[in-house]
Amino acid sequence: MAGNADYLTYTVDQDVPGAQGQYVGIQNGNDATCIAWITVKMFDNSLGGAWTGDIGRSCGQSWFESQEVAGQLEDGSVYRPSCTWLDGNHDNEIPSAALKFSTYSYGPDTSHVTLDRDACASTIFAADEKEIKDAPTDTSMAKRSNLQRRARLSWMEQKLVISNIPSHSATNLCNSETSWGPDFADSYGMLCDMGTKTLYTLCSKEQIDGCVNISTEQYRNSTNTASVAMQQRSIAKRTVSTAFKTYEQTSVWGDNN
Repeated sequence: MAGNADYLTYTVDQDVPGAQGQYVGIQNGNDATCIAWITVKMFDNSLGGAWTGDIGRSCGQSWFESQEVAGQLEDGSVYRPSCTWLDGNHDNEIPSAALKFSTYSYGPDTSHVTLDRDACASTIFAADEKEIKDAPTDTSMAKRSNLQRRARLSWMEQKLVISNIPSHSATNLCNSETSWGPDFADSYGMLCDMGTKTLYTLCSKEQIDGCVNISTEQYRNSTNTASVAMQQRSIAKRTVSTAFKTYEQTSVWGDNN
């Protein structure tokens, strides 16, 4: 998630003994929430199901990178799916307020969620935050969103995420029409201005004209960390650094964060 994550556990009562949950529905209020993963556990300990934000991302929903660990992949690497945004009042054109997915369509756990060509057919996204009554039945790929560049929430304008996670990519965020969130710097030396979808090279990667240095300073007796992005230019055979973005809060993501 873009901010500090919370884990929520819900127990669903059933009117019919022995019946398993075939579908799971999620409705969100007016505060935008980015969901990284959902797991479903059955009372009788039979195989459950899972859903991840990679599904929403693949199906044209608003998304962002996530630092939430959802298990391990077959090669032993840590799996951190993207997160999918839901918002009840559709601030900044987040298209969906609710989702509903088939419990057994994607795999028994988050590490084995499959994204085949019919992945979108097993999840319904709805603009209304009310309960989705229909079941996913469409066997074709869901129509993908074609969102225009949009304004961000005020906290996004003041925040920078610096990720040391190899699977994260500032380039992918900048190149996506549906990504949405705070500015993002990755471990490959790239910075994405998410407000304008402009990609910059960090000077730590390559000393080129227009590269960016990020200076981060910890406030005393505070968990807030401020950052300044300085752009480096060559002018009349001199190198000039100019502050072009400041951030009130900086989050550093990595294996130990």
